[in-house]
Amino acid sequence: MSERDNKSRPFLLPVESIFCSDGLLLKCGEEQVKFCGKVFSAVCDTALHQKVMRDEEGRIVVTCRGEMDGVIEEYCYFDGSWEGVSEITVAKTRLTGIGVFLRTKTVSFFLSLDFPYSKITEEDNRVTIGCDPKDKIRKGENYYPHTLTIGAAALRGEMVGQFDYAEIEAFSEYVLNRMPKHFRGERPIFSSTCITNRMTDVREGRIFYSMYDNPTLTLDPETLKEEVRLCAELGIEYYQVFEDYFDWEEDGSSERNLRELVQLGKELGVRVGDYMTAIEGCCWHYNYYDRKIGEPSMYALEEGGERRFLCYGDERVVEMLRNTILESVKRNEEEMICLDGNAAVVCYDEAHGHNPGSLYAHIRGLVTFMSELNAVSPYFMTWSNAGNWVEFMPKLLWYNQNVYLTDPHPREYSSALNNLKYYGDCRREQMVTVHNKYFVPYSAFTNCEYYAFRHSRVSDYEFFEYSFLQGLAVTPNICLGELRTFLERTPSGKLAYVKNFMKKWMSFIRENIDCWKHVLRLGDLPGAGANEAYAHINGNRGFICFVNQNQCAQQFTFRLDNSIGLCGVEGGRWLLSEIYPGEYPIAEQSLPGPLYGEEITLTIPAYSVRFIKIEPWFAAPSGIRLYGINGKEVRKGNNVLFDITAECGKIIPAALWCDNGNAIGSLSVETVKTVPKYWFPSSISEEKRSGNGARFAIHMPRDRFERELSVWKKDGDETAYRLNQSNSDFCGGYLHNLYREDQHIVLTASLSEQPEEIENKETVHQPEQEKLHNLPAPPVRQAAAYECELKIPFIEWPAMSNGYGEDEVIELVFRDDRRVQSVKAYLDGREVPVYAYRYPPAPEMKTYYVELVGEVKSGSVSRLRVEILWTETEERIKKYDAAAKEGAQVVGE
Repeated sequence: MSERDNKSRPFLLPVESIFCSDGLLLKCGEEQVKFCGKVFSAVCDTALHQKVMRDEEGRIVVTCRGEMDGVIEEYCYFDGSWEGVSEITVAKTRLTGIGVFLRTKTVSFFLSLDFPYSKITEEDNRVTIGCDPKDKIRKGENYYPHTLTIGAAALRGEMVGQFDYAEIEAFSEYVLNRMPKHFRGERPIFSSTCITNRMTDVREGRIFYSMYDNPTLTLDPETLKEEVRLCAELGIEYYQVFEDYFDWEEDGSSERNLRELVQLGKELGVRVGDYMTAIEGCCWHYNYYDRKIGEPSMYALEEGGERRFLCYGDERVVEMLRNTILESVKRNEEEMICLDGNAAVVCYDEAHGHNPGSLYAHIRGLVTFMSELNAVSPYFMTWSNAGNWVEFMPKLLWYNQNVYLTDPHPREYSSALNNLKYYGDCRREQMVTVHNKYFVPYSAFTNCEYYAFRHSRVSDYEFFEYSFLQGLAVTPNICLGELRTFLERTPSGKLAYVKNFMKKWMSFIRENIDCWKHVLRLGDLPGAGANEAYAHINGNRGFICFVNQNQCAQQFTFRLDNSIGLCGVEGGRWLLSEIYPGEYPIAEQSLPGPLYGEEITLTIPAYSVRFIKIEPWFAAPSGIRLYGINGKEVRKGNNVLFDITAECGKIIPAALWCDNGNAIGSLSVETVKTVPKYWFPSSISEEKRSGNGARFAIHMPRDRFERELSVWKKDGDETAYRLNQSNSDFCGGYLHNLYREDQHIVLTASLSEQPEEIENKETVHQPEQEKLHNLPAPPVRQAAAYECELKIPFIEWPAMSNGYGEDEVIELVFRDDRRVQSVKAYLDGREVPVYAYRYPPAPEMKTYYVELVGEVKSGSVSRLRVEILWTETEERIKKYDAAAKEGAQVVGE
């Protein structure tokens, strides 16, 4: 393996900086580049004496001293040209620069001003990085410009957008290394908030909603206390409340209630804080008295003459917030604040004292305010949400330690009948996209699991676990929004399970944060059709989290070596165990465990996550290990019995290995007997034995319930095709809420003496699959029809069927719903209705489905036919795109 593929070491490489008479020489390994020109230059109305040096952390540090009083209008690093550079790439947002990458054949050097705002200019092989502070200096006093960091990465040749994979990870490490001590991924951040969004509709200057079930400091402090107790019960560290300081009652009651809440939180181990909007202080939802903070002249003056949003470049704004928000935080001993709605705009008001047309002073004022908030407590968290925070990422993280960048919102289209799943997939995609584009470390994100959108066609309980874990696959942090209301509508029989599930996995992340602070994306970028995996490895142990957001099973192959970040030596043996959804050593590994460097292929079922633990191999305490299924072990003489419970009809690839010199003799399974009419046989097949091990397949009793509808025949073609997002606009279907039932069996293995252990390196058992053909995407301007077999072993009578959300439906999956003009479905030649589920916050998006209640009977084998008329032109797609921007529904749909 190439050393470039080694992910077990830091991506961020040290750089040797050598100052020369004509510039600066940078070296990393065998590669070097040279800068010719002035390393630092400034525009100032007085002569400056400059000292340029490199500190112990590798940063360029400049000290300036003026001969007279003056003003430094702007300054920059590297006013000159570069030699030995094959390519220069500038990373920037709409509002600021991020950094510069200087690529050679094998190494990329990066340059970054150590501040969230910078101006980067580029022309040919010349590039400058600086800012325009308009700072006053006094004669004889030192002035310290922002330092500049130089780092490097070994190029991997894998481009993600305009950056190499290694550049992204190295720059992200640089950002993470500069973050506050308690926010560098050394602990997970678990949070919650009190807002109930469906109760926050303000129109025509009035509140048009009932304030019931919307707890606030003024309206319902007792429910806030209930939520703090809930946070303590589940292990949530931070809790954010409303109303914010500027919306409090003048009689002091709101603040008294906050103080009581903070004290309750301290007793229970929950850090409590409140909120403000960065752009105007008050929150739109709770500004009961139409307050406006500050003087009109404190707001940014835009180029067209309009004033809006606070300008932090005006020193009066920071002073006002210091005397209000900061003093309140100190007085009430708060330990977090949510800064919502950042919408920095360029200000042209010269009276504010900053360069007109520049955002530098605004950002400096903002981070000054944040820094003073963070100084209140070592664990104080400044938490951002909404607005254009991302425009100042990633270096704003040094002051804004954990980012919840936006409320859940529709992004790319993907088929879904449940909002938790759809918005979970959107948030995961957003985190990975922002990481790749803005270098935000994965451990600095918050995945906000928002239980706000209740109107789904398939119940939340089908996807609650998936949505919770898919975010933790990427980041160790999670916020549970509208948690109390979600638990209140959870059926009483499931409530304890849901709470225990949340507690279990937050506790798990805490216990394994040494691994979870390291995040490597191994597979595809998120999106419909993607094959995703995220590794969390620390040294010789860790986890890989597989996410399959698609309607059909996927296989993922990886190598057990430093390409996943794993440290090991040739000949070392490992043990891989599934920790979700099951808890057992996996059957896909070689027996008794794979060697370092082996390839492993796993199957990830449709609409699922699968978490795999990797650790050095150890002998089973009992001397025998069962792979592929969890079984309670009992010894009876030379026999070992495993008590197994699993879904009916399932075929389970399994294996056994003896560590004590024994070999597997005979194998048998028997269904645990109940009453005669409810007893069904189980069996074993495909036995393979070698040395101390055996591989086999367990056939659980009763019928198998197939949920994935991925094998189809195209009209007029007898060839079977496996459809998915990579080969067809129509991607097949999925049966939701199909009956599930567990069966109980006992696996018996008789042991015989085996004097010599024989190493088993056979290929892992995988059920043979029918050879299927790829199907190219059907062209536009054409109708298409597909057929598949539909087996329904059991379905309730219509009169006894489950309610909405829990009834049996077939999701018809399309790569892009905009390409569909109409859909018809037939069961055994009889037309059945096809419905369109529109995503509540995005009605321009929809997923088609068929209801099965009353349409099929138990034990039936039907032919499902789907007829599709594709769009004739691109106009329909343009119409949908326009509707999406306006949040409107397409006329006539």
